[in-house]
Amino acid sequence: AAAALERLFFATWLSQGGAEGAAPSSLPAGARRGEERVSVIGSGPDRDEALYYRNFLEAIHAARRSIDLSTGFFVPTRQEIQELARAARRGVAVRLVLPSPVNDREVRAAGRADYGRLLQAGVRIWEVEGEVLHAKFATIDGEWTAVGSSNMDRRSIVYNKEVDAIIFGQRTAAAARSLIEKDMSRSREVTLSQWRQRSFGERANEFFATFWRFLM
Repeated sequence: AAAALERLFFATWLSQGGAEGAAPSSLPAGARRGEERVSVIGSGPDRDEALYYRNFLEAIHAARRSIDLSTGFFVPTRQEIQELARAARRGVAVRLVLPSPVNDREVRAAGRADYGRLLQAGVRIWEVEGEVLHAKFATIDGEWTAVGSSNMDRRSIVYNKEVDAIIFGQRTAAAARSLIEKDMSRSREVTLSQWRQRSFGERANEFFATFWRFLM
């Protein structure tokens, strides 16, 4: 995985006009091989396929027991909403840790507009209180874990250069789940009844923010 990350870094370096001499002629000998398989995925507007996005959707679609996810920007695509809702309806325990009002308010409003459909399907949502949430990782069924720079928004799929790693193994999944549950302990759970009682101002912000979600 370290070698793959280094190759991706220097490929990006060269694509942005960096000097070729900065790249090592050969990768140094790595440390002892780990026990878990890792797939490093680079994505960006110069690549033909949103490979990480497709892997993420497929993992949600295949989930059978649990989905735990934490992201700093949450403006999901329709496909992501559908897959998360379907997973919850078929009995998968879906838990999301999402930003508080401290993060970008317009982006948060656009994401909150989708809470209703998720909550009605049985997805549980927590919002971190009083601080910026910058975590970006997910773990599924105690075996599949993703960590990297991609958020759950259109910009990460279409516009941004991102790098993410998918790890297949129980040890990493357990560590990721522990971190997400630690975030939950300092967060407030949003219930469907609470979401339905939000103010007129909040509803208006969500309504208007949805017109700009394709840029977020």
